[in-house]
Amino acid sequence: MLHKKLMPPSPEGPSGGIASQKHLTHSPLKRDLQGSGYPAQEDASGAPIPVSGRRRECSDEYPPVVLTDKVRVIECRHGIQWIVQIAHGGQWHSRSFCRNREALIELCVRRGLDDDDIAVLRALPEWCGS
Repeated sequence: MLHKKLMPPSPEGPSGGIASQKHLTHSPLKRDLQGSGYPAQEDASGAPIPVSGRRRECSDEYPPVVLTDKVRVIECRHGIQWIVQIAHGGQWHSRSFCRNREALIELCVRRGLDDDDIAVLRALPEWCGS
């Protein structure tokens, strides 16, 4: 039996050509078009802030969708799912992974997020990456 090595999707898209900007910016967070996979950030003037290759989803530097002192929600670096994380030992630890907004909201309500945070989640698309 042959085993295929799992590879991330090609930035060139299925047709082999360069993917459209719409394809690369499909999530509510702006995507980094240089290919790092991390959401892009801008400073106060709108200029892009360089993305550190050492910034990981468990880092405080990773931009959250919702943030409290003990719980945060992020979009994964590939833009295909939301991740509910808890703070422990000075780092963020992933606890739940959701693609559907309603499942994400249900998890966050159980984790004690307040109405303002839930309102932010309600503004997300029904499915992550759509």
